[in-house]
Amino acid sequence: MRSISGILLLLISWTTLLSCNGVSAIINGKNISTGQEPHQFPYLVSFVNSTIDHWCGGLIVSDQYVLTAAHCVMKDNKTFYDIPRLIVSGVHQLNINENSKVVVEVEEIFVDERYDHFMWAYGVVPEYDWALLKLKAKLDIKNNPNLSIIELPKKIPGTDHYDTYLNVTASSQVSVTFD
Repeated sequence: MRSISGILLLLISWTTLLSCNGVSAIINGKNISTGQEPHQFPYLVSFVNSTIDHWCGGLIVSDQYVLTAAHCVMKDNKTFYDIPRLIVSGVHQLNINENSKVVVEVEEIFVDERYDHFMWAYGVVPEYDWALLKLKAKLDIKNNPNLSIIELPKKIPGTDHYDTYLNVTASSQVSVTFD
């Protein structure tokens, strides 16, 4: 069993910034390189529609679960977006077929009941903006070198702080348990 805390939203944001902070990017289908290697972030996935157009990003947190933002899956507080639910992982570019490319359907989506999508209308980033995607098939992480489970931050013993690059204090916690 593993537990995911509310700090994971920060982790998603931090990981996205890390991978997009001028370090390495693909812009208009062309690599923009500053010394970074393809597949440097094997725990990242793309949440895509039926034509494999990128919808949102996510993080592999186990061989059958992906963490993404709630606003990527929720149209409003009660309705999920009506799009095919697929994730693509193990690739450097979505439009190129690599041997390591994996496309998996999402079986179930879990969103924190406290998430309030309507906060976006007021220009406020809502709290609890995370969603856990259960995949229909497990990712073959052991046999695919371009897939990896992200290492989650660990709590510093005796404190409410997490050992992260940003050393952020978690003000609230949400616990989701999965096997």
